[in-house]
Amino acid sequence: MPNTAFKALAGTEVTADIVFLKKRAVPMQLDRTNNPSWIQTDLERGKWIPYNRYFMDHPEMLMGKMESSRNMYGSEDGTACIAPEGFDLYEHLSDAVESLYARFSAEPDVEPLEEAEEEQPTDYEDAPEGTRNFTFVVKDGEIYYCEKNKLLPQPYTGMKAARIKGLCEIRTALLEVISIQSHEYAPLDLRKAQDKLNQVYDRFTTKYGAINSKGNILAFSDDDQFPLLRSIEDERKDKSGWDKSAIFHKATIRPFREVNHADTAEDALQICLNRKLRVDLSYMSFLTGKTTHELAEELGGRIYLNPQKYYGNPDEGWELAEEYLSGHVRDKLLYARQRAAEEPELFARNVEALEAVQPEPLTPADIEVNLGAIWVPVEYYRQFMYETFQTSGYAKVIDGGDNRRRIDIEYFPYTTTWRISNKTFEPDSVTVNQTLGTSRKNAYEILEDCLNMQSTTVRDRQEYTNDRGDKAVRYVINPKETMIARAKQQQIQEAFASWIWRDPERRDALLKLYNDTFNTVRPREYDGSHLVIPGMNSEMKLRKHQLDFVARVIYTGTGLAAHEVGAGKTAALIAAGMYLKNLGAIHKAVFVVPNPLVGQWATEFYRFFPNANLLVSTVEDFTPKNRNRYVSKIATGEYDAVILAHSQFEKIPISKERQIMQLEQQINEIEAAISEMKYEKSENWSVKQMAIFRGNLEAKLEKLSAEEKKDDLLTFEQLGVDMMFVDEAHFFKNCFVFTKLRNVAGITTSSSQRAFDMLLKCQYLQEVNNGRGVIFATGTPISNSLSEMFVMQRYLQPQELERFGWSYFDTWAAHFGKRTSALEIKPEGGGYRMRDRFAKFYNMPELMAVFREVADIKTSDMLDIPGLPSVHGGKAEIITTETTPAQKAIMAEFVLRADAIRAGRVKPEEDNMLKLTSEARMMAIDPRLVDPNAENDPESKLNVCINEVYSLWVDTKEQKSVQLIFCDVGTPKPGRFNVYDEIKRVLVEKGVPESEIAFAHDAATEAQRQALFELTRKGDIRILVGSTGKLGTGVNVQDKVIAINHLDCPWKPSDITQRNGRGVRQGNENPEVIIKQFVTKGTFDAYLWQIQEQKLRYITQIMTGRSLARSCEDVDETVLSAAQFKAAATDNPMLAQKMELENRVTELKILRGAWSNEQLSLERKVNTTYPNRIQQYQRQIEQIRQDVTLLEQSKGGDFSIMLDGKRYTERPEAGEALALLYRRISEGRKKDDYDFEIGAYRGFRLYLSFDPFSAGLVLRGSSRYNTDIGSSGQGAITRIENLAERIPSYLTYAQRDLEEVQKQLEAARQQMGQPFIYEEELSEKVATLTEINTKLEFESLQGQESEVVLDEDNPQTDGGKAAAGISVHAAVGIEQ
Repeated sequence: MPNTAFKALAGTEVTADIVFLKKRAVPMQLDRTNNPSWIQTDLERGKWIPYNRYFMDHPEMLMGKMESSRNMYGSEDGTACIAPEGFDLYEHLSDAVESLYARFSAEPDVEPLEEAEEEQPTDYEDAPEGTRNFTFVVKDGEIYYCEKNKLLPQPYTGMKAARIKGLCEIRTALLEVISIQSHEYAPLDLRKAQDKLNQVYDRFTTKYGAINSKGNILAFSDDDQFPLLRSIEDERKDKSGWDKSAIFHKATIRPFREVNHADTAEDALQICLNRKLRVDLSYMSFLTGKTTHELAEELGGRIYLNPQKYYGNPDEGWELAEEYLSGHVRDKLLYARQRAAEEPELFARNVEALEAVQPEPLTPADIEVNLGAIWVPVEYYRQFMYETFQTSGYAKVIDGGDNRRRIDIEYFPYTTTWRISNKTFEPDSVTVNQTLGTSRKNAYEILEDCLNMQSTTVRDRQEYTNDRGDKAVRYVINPKETMIARAKQQQIQEAFASWIWRDPERRDALLKLYNDTFNTVRPREYDGSHLVIPGMNSEMKLRKHQLDFVARVIYTGTGLAAHEVGAGKTAALIAAGMYLKNLGAIHKAVFVVPNPLVGQWATEFYRFFPNANLLVSTVEDFTPKNRNRYVSKIATGEYDAVILAHSQFEKIPISKERQIMQLEQQINEIEAAISEMKYEKSENWSVKQMAIFRGNLEAKLEKLSAEEKKDDLLTFEQLGVDMMFVDEAHFFKNCFVFTKLRNVAGITTSSSQRAFDMLLKCQYLQEVNNGRGVIFATGTPISNSLSEMFVMQRYLQPQELERFGWSYFDTWAAHFGKRTSALEIKPEGGGYRMRDRFAKFYNMPELMAVFREVADIKTSDMLDIPGLPSVHGGKAEIITTETTPAQKAIMAEFVLRADAIRAGRVKPEEDNMLKLTSEARMMAIDPRLVDPNAENDPESKLNVCINEVYSLWVDTKEQKSVQLIFCDVGTPKPGRFNVYDEIKRVLVEKGVPESEIAFAHDAATEAQRQALFELTRKGDIRILVGSTGKLGTGVNVQDKVIAINHLDCPWKPSDITQRNGRGVRQGNENPEVIIKQFVTKGTFDAYLWQIQEQKLRYITQIMTGRSLARSCEDVDETVLSAAQFKAAATDNPMLAQKMELENRVTELKILRGAWSNEQLSLERKVNTTYPNRIQQYQRQIEQIRQDVTLLEQSKGGDFSIMLDGKRYTERPEAGEALALLYRRISEGRKKDDYDFEIGAYRGFRLYLSFDPFSAGLVLRGSSRYNTDIGSSGQGAITRIENLAERIPSYLTYAQRDLEEVQKQLEAARQQMGQPFIYEEELSEKVATLTEINTKLEFESLQGQESEVVLDEDNPQTDGGKAAAGISVHAAVGIEQ
């Protein structure tokens, strides 16, 4: 195009190309001999102008001539297309386009077949009013199917037609029984309807069998109301057939009674909460006939007027006390104080009530300040750095000066990264390079690692020859230097911990900042006892904790039911959903449940709400053929609830637009951050990091948003769903978490498509429902990793995370987690290594207060679950076996293999730690799993387990008791030795009938699974073997379970909970269940159980809410027993000693925290509290002395009192006058007038006070003295005289109080500064513990210093690029 083409439009001259592109049917193969002209440039001879060769070959496509031209920067080496004078652009452009060789060859999209089938003629008969879509209808003896409110004739004949007609008749009779009970009814009407139902049911079942028989299911499964019909039959215990449920002969539905009257305000409040979910004084006034003012007075402290909802009408904006006096109570108090100053009569009581519920202010001993916590102002980190490192004056930053060459600390919120600039500016400083640093890592570099929660690591540059024979560079960890640097890092962290609270001014500022920011939440306690749930089966009852959770969901619209297995989460979720639906608060709820539990949920739903209109998905509904039609049913049907399986829910897409919007939003934020950094910084240190993050994010989100699994019919947003209940929500925990932390045990950065999909849907619902609409349920909200709690909050509390500045995982972790480098047994056993992990969690009450705003946590010890068997002996029985000779030989080989892997002597595809780990797990059970030629040792763990199982099988033969064996490895493989077949073989040899042993995985279909479980429940199968996945969640076989055997240790503590929950469950006939854990000493078992100990620490802490010393280093039984268990498994006495020392050190640190608090308290008393009180008493004594002098002047005189301007010298007359005066004032005073001057006595002014706190008679001189008024006028005169005579005694009291305070001040001075009495013991224990750790550590480091140690974190080459194909690990003893 000529450079003038856009001049008229844009006012600028620019040469532009128009390019037409077409996708090729087959990719083009390019080589040097076959390159199209349009990808090359050439020089036009004579002019020496380079441009695309296509235009040289096709000059007709140039709308002018290429000429040299000045470019936009003023340089003369530019080019432009110049049109000749009088050039007609439109004509030339039209000719050029006409001459293009181009053909549009895309095929039209073919409509899917099922869509074509759904096209319906318009002449179908309209369905009768009230007919539900997707149901069968019988009219004039013909069968129709109702769809889109039209009756579609059905071609059925014979037996199938007869079944459909019969089932339609039963449905009509059943709906009549339900309808009658839905409102007030006469018992006779119900009886008649039930008789009719019994008649049609009996007639049908005589011919065609039970509704739940296979033939009827096949005939009627397309009817949406078929799950309701199926629910009116109860299967017999022995599975021999079906019986009628209670609806045939009982009233099962509680009719909704419209209540129009209440006698008391409290009754009216309960009715109002049920009907309106809020306090509505006008409605309560209608119910009681009382005024709104009277109701508010009567309810008193039960309700409060929320100033944030008050707009001038005093009847609007009231809230329940538990709602108003919870949540962000500090913010509410600030607002209430502001409004109380303007309207005290309305809001003064709010201030008083809110002050009473403020969280207790935290003290320095309560708050753990991690280096790098972003709530601490950067200024304090800078101060600490300058003071501790003795930074020279010229290197410190100056306000308003040029600080580019000075040492400074900065924080970058986009990358959640801290950076210290100019770290190497003090090479001669002893403090920086020796005292608190090393020659390889100075103190500034170590401090930067501390701020970023990184363990300091020293790396050596090493040249080597790679696989291609080229010279390359890699960076490997230097174990010795790293250990020295990490010791300095510990010193800096300890120095900060003691420095941060030392200065009183800084301490007070930080305390105020922390308390005002984080210690502000009071979790609400929900009470559901008032709830009356309309339409619920009157046979069913909800327990208190279930009703309380229903109340939580109703009032907040969100929640996490973290209830113990067997606590009845299902019923609570169903009741909450139906309550809101019946009230009209929600339009459509979706229940997302594990695949095997869909049918169970539907049955439960109808048991609780027989008249519910449900849509229950089946496997068939989500086949590609039916999926679109089914999703349309969700969108177009008026359902109370839709029940979907997890895998089906994932197939309903969130709109592409929404995914793109979120992806672009995140990328744009990063782009903005990169621009900001480039503008502010000359260095590109953080910019590189951000660019990598952006690339990762683009790739990750593009991949996660992949839609192969989804159809493009209707999106999730179009379904009309406004509330989502997710059962077993822990299946969605692997949600993408961005973190700069690497290689830290306890943190997962794995992510899954299903979790990302769930996050998008949660965000959508919360966005359109103002934060409401998502409810999760799981017995194990935290199953494996610290990040899971953050993920749960990310799903359910995104606004709270943002409010506190915890939206990024790293900022969340900096506030609550403390990274430690701890010694651990190596995975291959037989040694130790240093490993980074979040072993400690601090400031837990603040985290739990926020988490409990949404989480309703109920563990078994909080609930009294009826019929729950206990664990034999109170805890699991640990059965340890010695290592067999074959196992010892294989372990020695494993250690050599591990060394080879760590040193990089083998290729990762040949051998790696994952493969080794898997083999080590199997070897601990039986060496034959690894080496088929190994001997069958009778003392192997597998054989010990089989003997234990056989022995118990014999002992419980009469009761037909059942034993479960859990093993996640060694599952059957044809032609190879495996655990399952070996257990069966040996037990059969011992005399156990083969029919009594079964494997969970043998049941391939849902029907086979249920048949297998039924045989187990009856005791026909007495030994059931399976993995956690096949025999865990959702398996109900508890009836006869006597023992649970853990042949191996699972990866997650929650798996142990799920395994044990198969027996320790309601419905078990045994009062006790034996739990056995089998451990082989000196093998991988010890390492696995150690992992469980570390995970159980914080899970126990969070689930029980115990907050010993505000951190998760709780010396509780779970940890102790796990520690003893670990010591027993490792058979290492030094490790057992290490455990004891760790526990004692924890106790001593708790005592030191208490001592620190005492010292702080004493300091405050000495410096502030007592001096203030002394001044107060001295002032009071002086005032009373003046009054005593005044009293002396009238001593011994005759009685005389002045009342209302008149003097009285006779007591009776004065008494009458006083009584009259009192009556007159009390009747005529205004509500807010309290004090009235009525006369004088002996030089003192006399007042009548109506103040609620000090009502009565008052004498005022320099000070104030009061007494009760009494019941008679003359009595009141006597009281006034006595009060005056008592004034000298008040002087004595004040002098005594002054002496007491002075004595306390002296005692406090003596106690202040006293040392911590256990300081020596603590230092000694810490030193001993360090010594043991060092001994264990150096055992593993000896002889290893020359080993090549690669680093996973930072593989670099000279050019700063990652070395290709390098597998990077840390040293034995120091693993990063």
